[in-house]
Amino acid sequence: MKPSAGTKIILPLNQYGQPIGDASALLSGVLGAVGSNFDNFPIFEESWKVMSTKESVYNDIVKEIFYLDEDQGGSLKKLILKGLGKSWKEARNRLWHEYYDSRKNLEQNVLKHPGGVNADDWRRFLMYRLRPDTKQYTHTGGSKRLARRIDEESQQQGRAVSRGKVWMMTHKKNDGSYIHEDARAICVFGKEHSGRVHGIGSGPIPSQLFGSNSQQPGERAQSQETLRVLEKLQAELTAEKLKRQAVEHEVASEKVRRQKMENALRCLIQQQGGNLPADIIAGMDSLD
Repeated sequence: MKPSAGTKIILPLNQYGQPIGDASALLSGVLGAVGSNFDNFPIFEESWKVMSTKESVYNDIVKEIFYLDEDQGGSLKKLILKGLGKSWKEARNRLWHEYYDSRKNLEQNVLKHPGGVNADDWRRFLMYRLRPDTKQYTHTGGSKRLARRIDEESQQQGRAVSRGKVWMMTHKKNDGSYIHEDARAICVFGKEHSGRVHGIGSGPIPSQLFGSNSQQPGERAQSQETLRVLEKLQAELTAEKLKRQAVEHEVASEKVRRQKMENALRCLIQQQGGNLPADIIAGMDSLD
């Protein structure tokens, strides 16, 4: 997966700190492959929260592939770790449904352990899953990240203004204050979970989108400046690559010209019935 030595993939972000563009798709693929590798994250761990290898995988694998801006309050790192955890959970849930046979006992199921998972780890995982309190359900929404889909749609539609009225619901809280909710979103999506926003996906929280203390104009400007710096770095890398290619082409052309001159000189001397002096031969060889 790793790029060539000394290079990393720049990961552009939208205004909410979510990865977008082709690099976002590549990130999803990397998180899927790394998270579902049980050498990185053992299959038998009872919870992603107690996984002890998260930091080492993030630093030694993910950060070796991508240039990550960690000046966003740690939100990008949290998003990446969440993606790894989702991939880990979905991979082991998939193996459970593919390989576990309820008609067989534990030892028979252990003998049928999947490739890439050793028998002892599979046994520990089965014992965990067979406990009455560990029935698990997973939900997937496809490989394309929601932030990337939103970014692509906004480019196609030119950030079109939503048609129709925004319906608001007002509720009085116990302390006498009021809260407002988008009734149309509630009808379509259901009530929003705490700390998440309808239609945006994981990453940004309500306070980042609706103007509370966590996302002030100065911070939004900082995010835009970070994106500008990343784009500048990308342009500089491209220019440096073109410059290096031009130098390599010039060196190759010079070598060809020198070889032609040498051949012509040898031919001229031989026509005169002689050979090149030893010092000239040595000088020409040293140019190589």
